[in-house]
Amino acid sequence: MKRLSRNPEKFEALDLFTAFSRNSELKLQSPEDEEKFLDMVKASLKVSKENPILLHGKRMEVLFGHLAAGLGGCRMVKNEDTGGVITDNSDIQLPDYRLILKDGRQIFVEVKNQGHPSHRAQFLLSKDYVEKLQRYGEMNNVPIYFAIYYRCFRMWALLPVSSFIELKKKYTTNPIHSLANSEMSMLGDLMVATKAPLVFELVADTSQDRDVSDDNQAQFIIGDVKIYCGEDEVTDSDEKNLAFYLMRFGRWDCGDPEAIMDDQDNLHSVRYIFNPETPENIEREGFDFIGHLSSMITEAFNEQTVYERQITAIDTKSEPEVFSVKIPQNYKGKTLPLWRFKIEPNPDFKGEPGEPTMFELTSGQRITDDD
Repeated sequence: MKRLSRNPEKFEALDLFTAFSRNSELKLQSPEDEEKFLDMVKASLKVSKENPILLHGKRMEVLFGHLAAGLGGCRMVKNEDTGGVITDNSDIQLPDYRLILKDGRQIFVEVKNQGHPSHRAQFLLSKDYVEKLQRYGEMNNVPIYFAIYYRCFRMWALLPVSSFIELKKKYTTNPIHSLANSEMSMLGDLMVATKAPLVFELVADTSQDRDVSDDNQAQFIIGDVKIYCGEDEVTDSDEKNLAFYLMRFGRWDCGDPEAIMDDQDNLHSVRYIFNPETPENIEREGFDFIGHLSSMITEAFNEQTVYERQITAIDTKSEPEVFSVKIPQNYKGKTLPLWRFKIEPNPDFKGEPGEPTMFELTSGQRITDDD
């Protein structure tokens, strides 16, 4: 999928001036009002930059657009909450996105994120807020979904309102409940597994110096790059690109680089070896899960917008395909076998055992039907 080309320099600066002028009665042809407008924009940007919650929320909202486009299940991804609205019912709220799926269905999506480290931490939505979104959905005859990113699992969940647990004044869920009821598969999300280990090897150029010094340091020129899956070298270019993507953005751990020496004790190569956290699945099944495609797209987007835990950009000029990877539906790897799992929601899963209508918060508070 590609973004439609826009000319923000031509239109959006004028739109922004128009929006500011509604409240401040700025005159378009007034040099003084032009300076006042620029000062207002500068002040507003400064306040926004100093609000980490706002920045993180906006970045995650933009990220979801790239994710929905990159997973392959949509025909169109459109920001819904931009531009002016004139309506006979002001008690509504516009969701973040309108998605048109490959099967023709449309859904509205409101994007949220949960940063709490506990898998038991509750995610709460007030009924007033949800009802405003639902009224907008009813006007368009389009259902409302919530996309929630849980940082504790580095995973996304996509839930209709009916999948939340309803209290008196709130709707609630938690990471485990959300993931059990998630409908991310409708966007094309898959859980991917392969054989271990995945190995990324930088082979030294034998025509250049590659001696190892007394302090175990070596400088070398890269002569070749090899990738292995299990014991087999991956030689097909498409499979190598796919394996490299899985290593970079999947969940497997990479230990310290391993130096491989030749018979003359010169450096032959340096290997980066990626393995799952535990070997049980590999020993029992011959493969293990390396992650969800949605989580990998998230990691790829983070790489371009976050540096040392600081947000460096809300969006990038890159197209969504830059952050995703294409796995053909009829894929049969020559040396990179893949197992792909489509995870369907379990509507019978209503909560953690023994907690059908009452949830314990990390702070010690309790949310009940009276809240």
